Amino acid sequence: MQVYFFLFVVLPAIRGQGEKAPAKPWEAAEGLEWEVPSPAPFHTFEIPPKLDATATRVIG
Repeated sequence: MQVYFFLFVVLPAIRGQGEKAPAKPWEAAEGLEWEVPSPAPFHTFEIPPKLDATATRVIG
C-alpha cells in the first residue's frame, strides 16, 4: 500500500508534475503574507504597507 502511495503521489510531487497552485488560492485572504510573491524577496516591502486599525488588513 505504501509503495503505491509513493509511486503515485510522492514521486510526481518531487518531479514537479501536476497543477501549480495560484498565487492567492483563497480570495478572502487579506493578510500581509498574501501581499508578497512566493518565494519572498530579500527585502519584502520597499515601503511599509498601511494597515487598518486592527492591523489585519492592508489598506489600498
